[in-house]
Parts: sequence; C-alpha cells; structure tokens
Amino acid sequence: MRWLILLFLLGACRAQGLPPDYALLARGGVAELRQVALAGEGYARMLAGWRLVGEEAVPLAERAEFAWRYALFLEGARAFEPGWEAKAAWRVAAPLLEAAQDPRAFSAWERLLPEDEAVAALLRLGEGERLWEALFRGRAYEALLEVLPPGTRRDLWAQALYRLGRYREALPHYRAWAEAEPRGFLGLGYALWRLGRREEALEAFARYPHPEARYAQGRVLEEMGRVEEALALYRESTPEGLWRATALLERLGRKGEALPLYLELARTESPYADDAALRA
Repeated sequence: MRWLILLFLLGACRAQGLPPDYALLARGGVAELRQVALAGEGYARMLAGWRLVGEEAVPLAERAEFAWRYALFLEGARAFEPGWEAKAAWRVAAPLLEAAQDPRAFSAWERLLPEDEAVAALLRLGEGERLWEALFRGRAYEALLEVLPPGTRRDLWAQALYRLGRYREALPHYRAWAEAEPRGFLGLGYALWRLGRREEALEAFARYPHPEARYAQGRVLEEMGRVEEALALYRESTPEGLWRATALLERLGRKGEALPLYLELARTESPYADDAALRA
C-alpha cells in the first residue's frame, strides 16, 4: 500500500513539471543558465552561476560574481551539511575576482590562507594593518614577519613568533606589548613557561587582572606540585579552570569540595555545563 502511495506522489510531481528556473537549468545552454543566474531565485540561481564560471563567453565580472556568490553559499552551508567544502570554490572565485579587479578579491584570497598562492595574492593586493591582520588570522606567520616593520604592532610580532615556537625571540616583543596593554603579560607568561622559567611566568601572569591569567597561574602551580595554591586560583578563573579544579579534587578524594564547583559550572553556558550537571 505504501509503495502505491509513493508511486502516486511521484507521478503527481512529474505531471506538474519542473519549476521554471530548474527547467532552464535542465536544458543546460549558456543562454538559459545565464538567464537563471541573473534573474532566477534561490539555489537554482547560484547553481546556474556556478556552472558558468568557466565559460569565457560570459563577461568576466559576471563570472567573478557567480563564483563569489556560490563560494559564500557553501561557506554558510557547511555548518548544516557536513562534507560541503567551500575552499575549492574559493580557489575558483579568488583569481576570477582579482582578474576582474573586484575589491572582494582580497577577502576571497584571505579565506585560502596560509596557502602560498593566497599569501602571494595578499601581498599583491594589500598593505599595512589590513594585510598584517589578515596574515595573522590566516596563520601565515612567516610571511607576516617578513612584512611587519620593526617596532610596530608588537602584539603581532610576539604572537607570530610564539606560534612559530620561537619563544625566546618573542619575549622582548611581549614585554613591549605589556607596557602598552596588560594583556601582553598573559602571552609573556606563556612564553616564559614554555622556556621553563616558571617563577617568572607566575610573576607575569600575576600582572594581568583577568580570569585567564588566574587559570594560567593555576596550571603552572599544579605543574610545580603546589596543589592548594593551584586550586585557589582555579576557583577564581575560567570555566576550564573550574573544571580542572573538580578533576583535581576528585583525584584527591575530596568529592564534597568538587560538588559546589560542578553546580557553578552547570549554571554556565560553557562546554562543561552538561557534564557538570550530570555530576552534581
């Protein structure tokens, strides 16, 4: 009986025919595709444009627009449809946009960082703060260090060197950053910790009045075996610090002390909230 109903529904759909835009798509000619890409609606419009990006008979500016539109769609759809990969579309869109002298080319190439071709493109298209920030966001740290003028943007110098594992070189930049902005002390502390200079790291963390720094202090103190001091700082830190405190208390057999922390975590919107609620 169910099969009969399904066959009836399929027959009804065929009888109604395809929507106009999809009917034009089915024909597949350049003129029909361009008509849908320019005046159609929804996914049919994007798909028609994407099928035209390699057609040199279509104006370059249009092909660049179609490629940009489709890549943006895939980028947004990725969260809902695992397996949809936007990067392949950006690799098509970026050079088309640059060839069309479209200002969005910079943004398209940025999405492909830290690939070498994307780095080269950004160096052609950008300069100054915009370029530096893009290279940093795109994890193109070596390229960033080559274009950053000495003495400028100490925050970027410090973080790029740190992420390249060049902790000792990062220290003077972190210190200069910290003089201008207290957050620099947090990075300075982590760099010192990486170098095994734990007491100096603790001093640096102490100079940044933020829960992130209390968490970092707790980690160093726990590593040094100063458990009670670490627990006190974890309690004043981030949700991650509270979670670490509960684990430490459980290992010490002090489950009663962990319970209030589980309850506190359960009331947060952190990734630990559900697990904490189950344990409370």
